Amino acid sequence: MRIYLSTFLLLALTSCSAMGTKAAKYEDINVRSKPGDADVKFSTGEFCMTPCVVARPLGQPFTLAVSKRGYKTRWVKVLPQAEDLARAETNQPQVAAQAFKPNPIFVTLEPDWSK
Repeated sequence: MRIYLSTFLLLALTSCSAMGTKAAKYEDINVRSKPGDADVKFSTGEFCMTPCVVARPLGQPFTLAVSKRGYKTRWVKVLPQAEDLARAETNQPQVAAQAFKPNPIFVTLEPDWSK
């Protein structure tokens, strides 16, 4: 009886995990700046210091602010690309396809002479 019960529970758990919600797909967002060691703040709450890589779920646009003391802050709007997103969700082979543009992001900060 224990064997049947154990087998039943194992099958039930495996079927639940197979029926779970669709796993979110992510893309790494690479951010670099000149000069380096700049603060990066994403509109979605993440932050890092350049150079950095942050994984973002596909499909939602966002902005990021790149700042460093003594330099003007730069904002970058990052948008999902519909055709690349469709390929990513169907798991079709991709040749350097990206779901977000721009990516990688390279920002050159200008000195802020007013400070």
